[in-house]
Amino acid sequence: MHKAGILMCSLLLNGSAAESAELLLERDSGEVVSLEVDDRAPFSVVIEEARTLLENERGVALAGWLTRVSFENPAAKAALDTRDYYRQTNKTELDAIRYIVLTLGNEPLFKLYKYEGEMKKAGERFSTVHPLNIWKEIFTSNDTTSALFNARGRKLVWKPFMKGMAESLQEAYDGNNMKEEYIADFAAKVGIDPSQVKKPIYAQDWSGFVQTLLDNAKKPGKDDRYDM
Repeated sequence: MHKAGILMCSLLLNGSAAESAELLLERDSGEVVSLEVDDRAPFSVVIEEARTLLENERGVALAGWLTRVSFENPAAKAALDTRDYYRQTNKTELDAIRYIVLTLGNEPLFKLYKYEGEMKKAGERFSTVHPLNIWKEIFTSNDTTSALFNARGRKLVWKPFMKGMAESLQEAYDGNNMKEEYIADFAAKVGIDPSQVKKPIYAQDWSGFVQTLLDNAKKPGKDDRYDM
């Protein structure tokens, strides 16, 4: 007998009500179907939309309802950004960065709400780390690079994660803390041509910046799992 698939509805909250909810429907084959719905819609309407999407499907069951998954901006709020790019990231900060990325990328979606409090505390532990160094730490380890690719395919976590990280990058840019020499050093450490990251940074296109890293950064150990 095939194991029943999974139906999960998660509301993304980041200090206020989320704009939308996402249904993840897993078929017996393992294929995941995503359906974005209005989070204000009555539950009966949500179920009807899911039923319409998977008409004549079997093996799909309601497994859980996640009420809260979020990622808050780890950067300190300040008009003038004082995070020192050349300060070495200490072990406590590195462990916190790794904890968030590995949790968001590797833990089952229906368990993520359990880690929200710990992820918030972890974000506070690297609030003084320059955002370029956060991305450097992610892209210079095999496990965090792999987890980030996993997280990118999870809309439930990718959107709030990127919202917080984009705010951190924007604060550095606005605070005159995204100097050309920092960008050049960062690019060398993650194995990418500086010109490839300068364009999105100067355009303040933070989604483009991260996508450039995902597409072009040197993959630690040349693991084929990252060649997507």
